[in-house]
Amino acid sequence: MAQIVSIVGKPNAGKSTLFNRIINQKLAVTAPIPGVTRDRIISGAEWNGIHFNLVDTGGIKLDFANSIEKETLYQTKQAIQNSDVVIFLMDSKEPIMAIDFEISDMLRKSQKPVIAAVNKIDDFEKHSWDEFYKFGYKDFIPVSAEHGKNISELLDAVIKYLNADSKKNDFEGVKIALIGRPNAGKSSLFNKLSGETRSIVSEIPGTTRDAIDSIVKYNKKNYLFVDTAGLRKKNKITDKVEQYSVMRALKAIDNCDIALLMVDASKGFDEQELKIAALAIENNKGLIIIVNKWDLIEKDDKTYKKFEDKIYGRAPFLKFAPVIFISVLTGQRIYKVFDYIDDTYKNLKKRISTAELHNFLNELKSEYSMPVSKGKKANPNFMIQIKSEYPAFAVHSTHIELLGRQFVNFIVNKLREKYGFAGAPVKIIFKNKS
Repeated sequence: MAQIVSIVGKPNAGKSTLFNRIINQKLAVTAPIPGVTRDRIISGAEWNGIHFNLVDTGGIKLDFANSIEKETLYQTKQAIQNSDVVIFLMDSKEPIMAIDFEISDMLRKSQKPVIAAVNKIDDFEKHSWDEFYKFGYKDFIPVSAEHGKNISELLDAVIKYLNADSKKNDFEGVKIALIGRPNAGKSSLFNKLSGETRSIVSEIPGTTRDAIDSIVKYNKKNYLFVDTAGLRKKNKITDKVEQYSVMRALKAIDNCDIALLMVDASKGFDEQELKIAALAIENNKGLIIIVNKWDLIEKDDKTYKKFEDKIYGRAPFLKFAPVIFISVLTGQRIYKVFDYIDDTYKNLKKRISTAELHNFLNELKSEYSMPVSKGKKANPNFMIQIKSEYPAFAVHSTHIELLGRQFVNFIVNKLREKYGFAGAPVKIIFKNKS
């Protein structure tokens, strides 16, 4: 595993801006208001051939206004404990405060190597940062994260404490995005499956703003879970920070293999769930529907089937996606999720030989009346599986303009009937025989 470097400091010191600058992409949500980052955000980074994982943390407060701020401090302490090097970021625009000394004491007690960095230096010739020397750190670097000044000097100081043979953390396993509306239980399931409290869990909708990831090993297999911000209706997205969070959630969907759509059993499967599911399908991702809070529902022996029928009745195009009923609170069936993930991943990677597909196509033609128009008749005579991250097939035919959606649905249904493909999207492409 790559070594870990964490950025810590009080709110609005510029931690997320520095994080984005080092990894050279806008991954962490940033805004000119304190307390935007709440959870730990992790991304791979590299400097002079040395690879490491960079961690952005929430701003540290010691006077808690609410439970979320208390949880943010816990997250930051966890990050420090797991770090090989810590960047202590201070704000040159503000005088040194009691909180800065409290953070410094916390870092000294951790006995981790610390690089002190003073941010927001606009003019390196005129600006004075002498007062920050009183913290007594051996490594002290003035920077401007926003303008990229002295970042190379900061990283030179960081890698002095890292092993030169630190390797790039190339993940091999299944990538899973937890998606759904706010407060459906995504973060709670994420924390249970990852075995640690990585996402802040609260009854307040919208607590998770960034996409948080964690590698989980289960039955000797690797899974990368990404917890995303809840996706609300567009007319309820009121601030710029939430807009960025939605963009991050969409990016997580784009980068995953399988999306787990969390549904609150007490609220049912609504228009918003349908739209979120469509995002996964449009991106050709595996899809599993997880109905959470099942412990809150009064049940009989037909309740499962009725709930499932409601989902499929509202959205017939989702019939390929398996449904699992769980309760994160009680732990009911949460580890069965891994079985569904394994099956879906196998179906995503399932390959069918060309010879077998040739026989399959001949069977189809015997069951389906090919369309005829103006003396022209469609005649599919060759079918292959295309190399892809999901099951995709090319059908070669004469007069492909006559083959419409009805025939596509017929092929897909027959493929699923014969080969399964539960949880996996199936795509058909027509190619003109000529």
